[in-house]
Amino acid sequence: MSGPKDFSVDISDALFTMLAGRRMQQEAAFSARVQALRLAPRRRPVPRAAVDTPAVQSAALASGADAGVEQERAAAEARATEAGAAAAAEAARVTAEFVEIRDAIDARREALAEDTALRAACGDRFADWSDRCSRVAGIAPAADAIREAREVLAEADSLVQHALDVSQQLEKRRHVLQAMIESFHAIGYFTDVTAAESADEPARPVTVVARRGTEEVAVALPLGEAPVHSVWNGQAGERCVESFLLYVEQMGKRDITCRPARDDLAPRPQLKQMGQRELPRSQSQGKPAT
Repeated sequence: MSGPKDFSVDISDALFTMLAGRRMQQEAAFSARVQALRLAPRRRPVPRAAVDTPAVQSAALASGADAGVEQERAAAEARATEAGAAAAAEAARVTAEFVEIRDAIDARREALAEDTALRAACGDRFADWSDRCSRVAGIAPAADAIREAREVLAEADSLVQHALDVSQQLEKRRHVLQAMIESFHAIGYFTDVTAAESADEPARPVTVVARRGTEEVAVALPLGEAPVHSVWNGQAGERCVESFLLYVEQMGKRDITCRPARDDLAPRPQLKQMGQRELPRSQSQGKPAT
């Protein structure tokens, strides 16, 4: 029964708790770095929205008014002054809001760029998002600019959570990989990691080849919850199954539960030795009395 023997893995509660704790620490450290960057002084000009001054607005109104009617001109100037003040206040509010969102974006961008592990976990998404950040930084404050900046900021938060998810999955895979190698060694196999973890492509499966004499096992360990693909060659019949079940047992001793995809490979109770009709006896049974 040599051939494919795929399985999925479940980690123990203790290991899950440890990984969750590390993620919380990583997230807290990133948030603290973002906060520090936002509080740091930044030397750059504050963008200004184009607003007509009251003098320009009053001149435009006065050009069409009757020059001989002083009262009407005064009222027009008062209205222009009030409108100009309101426009200036609104422009200042829009600019302040835009600058605040832009600073939040820049802090996340810089923090992600400095955290090599999280940036690598983002993959190509970081470069695409960084291009959008550059575009937002170059536009003038306005209602549309604020909407776009908010979208970029929301995308930043989503990107950070994605990076934390991938980072946690990578940490889990490293633990599973170590357990796999130790389990193969425990049942007499030599191992070789033929396709290691890639910083550029973290989602690419890690491949382990285990050998024992003429027997060879190839295991492709993916990222996330996808099934683990394994092929067991060079073994015949029940021997192949027993080797796989021994491997599953060793994984369990390392807090990793393997669930075979095939029902016929499910671990079974070892009550009787192969070819015997009765339960194994203890060391003392059958010995002559002394």
